[in-house]
Amino acid sequence: MSERPRRRGLPSSFRARFLLVVFLAAVAPLALLGLWLTRSVMGAGEELLRSELARSLEALSEGVQERWSYRLGDLMLLARNEPITRVLSKG
Repeated sequence: MSERPRRRGLPSSFRARFLLVVFLAAVAPLALLGLWLTRSVMGAGEELLRSELARSLEALSEGVQERWSYRLGDLMLLARNEPITRVLSKG
């Protein structure tokens, strides 16, 4: 019987070749798909977080602006109130 020369880097047994084919045909693509999905989900999650934070900041700033308008109105009323200005100027 003549022996065939072994190719370098390829397994010689059928079992090893079969496992290599299964790995290359199933496991490797699934791993790459998993990496791709993980990266895309991370991007979508970050974008969702940014939009929620922007919405929250907008709602918070509207509340602060509304309260400041009331405070400014109160301060202007006090500044134009003659008895208050007299009391404060005496002090």
